[in-house]
Amino acid sequence: MKFSTDVIRRREALTLLIGTMCGMRGAAWAQAWPTRPMRLVVPFAAGGLTDVLARSIGESLGQLLGQPVTVDNRPGAAGHVAAELVARGPADGYQIAMLSAGHAGGIAYATETVRYDLLRDFTAIGMLGFSPTLLIARKALNVRNFPELVALARARPGQISFAAVQNYTVEYLQSMAGLEFNMVLYKGASQATSDMLGERVDLMLGTVSDMLQLMQSGKFNAVALNSPYRLPQLPDVAPVADHVPGYRAGQWYGLFVPSATPQSVVTRLRAELAKAVKQPAYTSALAKLSVLPPDRDVDAFSAEVAATLESFQRARRLGKPS
Repeated sequence: MKFSTDVIRRREALTLLIGTMCGMRGAAWAQAWPTRPMRLVVPFAAGGLTDVLARSIGESLGQLLGQPVTVDNRPGAAGHVAAELVARGPADGYQIAMLSAGHAGGIAYATETVRYDLLRDFTAIGMLGFSPTLLIARKALNVRNFPELVALARARPGQISFAAVQNYTVEYLQSMAGLEFNMVLYKGASQATSDMLGERVDLMLGTVSDMLQLMQSGKFNAVALNSPYRLPQLPDVAPVADHVPGYRAGQWYGLFVPSATPQSVVTRLRAELAKAVKQPAYTSALAKLSVLPPDRDVDAFSAEVAATLESFQRARRLGKPS
């Protein structure tokens, strides 16, 4: 069947009009979003560093978006419960996940099936901050820096006890540095801290603020930082990465949404988060938690997420030294 030129032109004009109207509707929807409260899903129980960080950024972000951001604590399975909940949930921007480097380590060293993909199932909104971790040792161990620990650990393979709440923290260090410790795995940080104070274990790795509190007892030495660089409050403590090339540790924190979330919503969230992390109330909260402010834009942060996961996975393939 042949159509006249006028009919064809009318159809083309109608198609263009429909496309324009759809575009205007999409733009109007994006401009109106959000129209209801949002939920920030946090992978750990209330009261800890992640919870305080989440509530602070939630308040700042909610003010900028014009809708409240409520914190939903979903502990369990080393943070995987919260991550899977968001990854499998609605991709509309109303449910946001707070994830950390611990998820990368948890995936690489998981002993059970993890039902989400950190890179494929999520889109990064932006970085919240970086929490350096500090490795401390009993003074009786007589090690004051990382090279001394390496020398002792190689002389006594598998004999130095290492308190851990997550297995990957010790296994990653072992693989990357070519060491073997006697890992003592705890269900919670409080019990690990208690045994450390009682000098029933030799080593422990934790947030700088927590480890500095332990060091006030006078029983421990600071050995090394899990941080890309030295910290002003610990100028003489070198990062592990100074001695182990490619070593990535410490905890970055960030906000993520399901990968199918509309780009207009992602763009809005990214823009408002970039403002929120610079607000005085938020930066003050970071300082109190000994968390460093975000130092990467969203593209660099996304690359860091991928690099962290790859580093953990490579170390897992290397395994524990024989």
